[in-house]
Amino acid sequence: MTTPRVGGIIFIPLQVVSERPDCIAKLLFFLMDENTDSLSTLKDQELKIPPTLFPGLQPESLYRKILLALPDSIAITDLQGNILFVSPVTFTMFGGSYDDVVGTTVFEWIAGSDRERAKENFLNVLQGMELPASRYLMKKVDGSEFYGGINSSVLTDQDGRKVGLISAIRDISTQKKAEEELHQNENRYRLLFETAHDSVFLMNENIFLDCNSKALETFGCLKEEILGKSPLDFSPEFQPDGISSSILARERIEAALEGNSQRFEWKHRKINGTLFDAEVSLNAITIAGKKYLQAMVRNISKRKKSDDQLKKFSACLLSFTIDPVYNINLLTTLCGEILGAVCSLYCHRKDGECHFFGKWNIPDDYMATGFDTGHVCCNTLQYDGQEIRLIGDLPGTHYYHSDPLLNQHQIKSYAGKVVRANGEPAGTLSAYFHNDYSPDNADTYFFLLIASAIGVEEERKAAGDKMVCYTRELSELNNTKDKFFSIIAHDLKGPFNAIMGFSDILATEWEDYTEEERLNFIRNINSSAKNTFRLLENLLEWSMAQTGKMKFQPSRIDLSLLANDVVMLLRDQAEKKQIKLYTAVNFNTFVFADENMVRTIFRNLVSNAIKFTNSGGQVRILTREIQPSMEKPAMVEVCIVDTGIGIEPDLIPKLFRIEEQTKTSGTAKEKGTGLGLIICRELVEKNSGKIYVGIEPEKGSRFCFTLPASF
Repeated sequence: MTTPRVGGIIFIPLQVVSERPDCIAKLLFFLMDENTDSLSTLKDQELKIPPTLFPGLQPESLYRKILLALPDSIAITDLQGNILFVSPVTFTMFGGSYDDVVGTTVFEWIAGSDRERAKENFLNVLQGMELPASRYLMKKVDGSEFYGGINSSVLTDQDGRKVGLISAIRDISTQKKAEEELHQNENRYRLLFETAHDSVFLMNENIFLDCNSKALETFGCLKEEILGKSPLDFSPEFQPDGISSSILARERIEAALEGNSQRFEWKHRKINGTLFDAEVSLNAITIAGKKYLQAMVRNISKRKKSDDQLKKFSACLLSFTIDPVYNINLLTTLCGEILGAVCSLYCHRKDGECHFFGKWNIPDDYMATGFDTGHVCCNTLQYDGQEIRLIGDLPGTHYYHSDPLLNQHQIKSYAGKVVRANGEPAGTLSAYFHNDYSPDNADTYFFLLIASAIGVEEERKAAGDKMVCYTRELSELNNTKDKFFSIIAHDLKGPFNAIMGFSDILATEWEDYTEEERLNFIRNINSSAKNTFRLLENLLEWSMAQTGKMKFQPSRIDLSLLANDVVMLLRDQAEKKQIKLYTAVNFNTFVFADENMVRTIFRNLVSNAIKFTNSGGQVRILTREIQPSMEKPAMVEVCIVDTGIGIEPDLIPKLFRIEEQTKTSGTAKEKGTGLGLIICRELVEKNSGKIYVGIEPEKGSRFCFTLPASF
């Protein structure tokens, strides 16, 4: 009898089905398995339908109706894989018509990559092996592919002989896609988890279940040394505020589990016992219906250390007097305290001898008046490196026997930096340690900063030594220096008071303020920090210009290119106030000057013009060539012209003098350091030019400077 086929399955006429009710009974039992999440397996039992269940309804009719209602495709094959029977749902699943599958086997409807595996599983089932549902990439009549789940079982006749296989086929493409998306999401999460810059932990209440590699780096241990432990195993008994770590941890964890995210600072302990400051974030998450905690830990020890060092340095500057020796002592003490040294000293060289100007934790009778070249301070002075000089294992060196200080304090390592004044080595700043000292970035920065500050004081002291010969010059210099430190004391005190005040509020009263209020505090801290940075930047430039540390490297430069750069740099500042900023400098306007210095002049003058111009105004950069006389060289005059609020005439003589320093707020209440114009004057004069101010009542200001022309 010829059997029609459809979609890779052969559809057997109903009369054939009715002749083998025992097979159909097995088929129904195969489909009625309780496990609905996967395709069923055929049991060695038969489903008996009582004849009285539906009186008058023939069993073959009932079988047929059940097959029509089933969502899966049911197929019966012979022992070679030729398809003998298929349920009607196959039309929808595979498409096509009967003629499309004439002469095919079940394996032809499985994609090539899975076909060999399907043949192997087919043989295994025939040999009596019980296999779970298999997944294959299958193809339709039109060539498109989908994922199918197939569950098969052997069919036997009444004599127990194997006559074929019965299989249920389900389209699992949607399920497969969902599984792939879940797998991708898991991979993405794992990637984020492992590559996070912070330490990340997964916790079951107060027990660590998992952590990323950053956590191992932060705590200095292996994964097995963390998992199964509690955060208390990596915390001191008490936190810095004196409260028990266990009490605080329990409160934070309970609050997080209740849905209240926690963010706080915590003193943690590495596996080797080293304590460090951390910022911790706790959040409750749900995985597979169970609640866990995600903890993120960030090591903020360096930030806390830098903040503390900055506060100490600011306090030191505010304690300065007009006596350089007193100030050097303050700076030397600060150096030892900031670096965590055993002792520190500043050794000054004069007339071939070394003298102590500053010392901390050094015996009073420790006075040296003729160090030989074998002394560590003298060798450091001769070394004259630009970076910190480090010497370890001092007991094993000849220094240990030539310096009683090393033996008395059991010193193990040394750090020193040459202090320069007026461009020449003036002495050495030294710190001594019990351990093998290695400075981090913060230590290096403040060591160099303190050495630079001592250099400034050395210059003041040198100027003081010439008082008898240069009374007038020294008087003016002292006034300038006094004003200089007055500026530091006044302008640094305000921002740091704001920084310390607002940060203290946030640190101690965080919970008492709303998110908006806390954000406002943070903005104030950010603004104060930026103002302080601008002041320090201007102070550094001014100091370098005064001490001759700013290298003067004139060359032939095109002012139009520099003007364009400044316009691009300050465009955002101008746009925030809706000010038009543009340059009218012609291309190939050449001058002979130091490019970096001219760039600084441009930046300060244009920034000032924007600062004192109202919204809707404009700032222009103009140039013209001037020839003072036949005997004098040609110059290029550069003018920054604004439509701002102008300048009071009585203030003009004070604009470029530090002893007459004036500061006013901008049209949008912008703060200034008051040193910008002073720096401009220094740099213009260094380039053989002049700077001056022209005003036009109710029309703004005109700041002009000249530079030597270059043809």
